[in-house]
Amino acid sequence: MVVSWGVVLVVITFLPRIYSLIRKPQAELISEKDSEINGKITVLPQLREKSEKTSYKKSKYKVPKEKFDPNTYNVADWEALGLSLKQAEIVVKFSKRGLRSHSDLEKIYVFPKELLSILEDWTVYPQHEESRFSKQSSFDLKKGADAKLIDVNNASIEELIELQGIGEYLGNKIIEQREKLGGFVNIHQLKEIKYLDDEKFILFEKRLICNSSAIRQIKLNEATVDEFKSHPYISYSVANSLVKMRNQKGHFESIDEIKESVLINDELFQKIKPYLSL
Repeated sequence: MVVSWGVVLVVITFLPRIYSLIRKPQAELISEKDSEINGKITVLPQLREKSEKTSYKKSKYKVPKEKFDPNTYNVADWEALGLSLKQAEIVVKFSKRGLRSHSDLEKIYVFPKELLSILEDWTVYPQHEESRFSKQSSFDLKKGADAKLIDVNNASIEELIELQGIGEYLGNKIIEQREKLGGFVNIHQLKEIKYLDDEKFILFEKRLICNSSAIRQIKLNEATVDEFKSHPYISYSVANSLVKMRNQKGHFESIDEIKESVLINDELFQKIKPYLSL
């Protein structure tokens, strides 16, 4: 009995020590595991940052294999650099008129800015004493024999873009303005179109004529305010003034009577007169 109690006392005395010895490796094991987890957590933001850097969306535009003259590229060549078929066709149309610098590519309204930036150091342009962009008009160069005169009031988009200095964008703008006005009275009205400046105008002015016999006119004694103000030269205020004057008079006897309006000065009168009829 004494022996049994002695054994129990020994066990009780040494049990904590035995337990601590058994527990220590497990604690160390858990500590090592925690350390590994903590290490992973520490590295994770770095991995994420690296992933973000390498997972950016790659540009769809390609760098050419060598320097090139954009004037020599065809539709397939431009498509290979990342342009769509439609974009490539428009660029080729412009290039047929001659591209003399990188800024000429920038003027092509469909040309992507990203690709412009990529190509900045890859394009070369021929230098000619007599460039196609000389301020001599193509009419002078052809001496008139082969230069067909084009009526700006009847010209199709195809005829317009054949002219030096006019591309698809300006050609469409000319037709759009022609429809709004009811026709051009003289070719100098083309300079009212945005991006069609004197430098471009001089390239084709001798190739154009302006047949104003079929100008679409607004009937002064019948038009409503909305019909008047639909014309690019007539504001709502002027349109309203014309209708009020007509109501007071009963009707206009002559077009010159509209100058009685304080809103219509001589300059405006000269601009709108060809577009009015009694």
